[in-house]
Amino acid sequence: MLARSIARSVGRNGGRAMSSIVAESPRATIAQNIVAFNKISHAHDDAALAAATQAVKIDVNNLQPELEGLQGYLTAGPVAGTAAFVKDPSAWQNMAVGEYVSTEAGRADTWPFLVGGM
Repeated sequence: MLARSIARSVGRNGGRAMSSIVAESPRATIAQNIVAFNKISHAHDDAALAAATQAVKIDVNNLQPELEGLQGYLTAGPVAGTAAFVKDPSAWQNMAVGEYVSTEAGRADTWPFLVGGM
């Protein structure tokens, strides 16, 4: 009976029972999905399953026991994708041609390729 209830609750949401939770950030969504998964996996009757499929609000200052290991992950600063891109002036693709040639000519590893090619 519980298996049919799970199938019906997932089927009602088009297979998006856990991903339909609205979150502030992707990290909070991951934490909400962990909590929802634990509640669904521990549900033993229809009432517990119905309660488990409800949205969960994550408070980073008062985490559930299953999320205590994610405290640093949830409170970390912005991810690299949100920071502005800055070109590295020392990267070979950002150097001027003359600067690139002089840098490579100064490397000890470059000379065997130049001499061997002649």
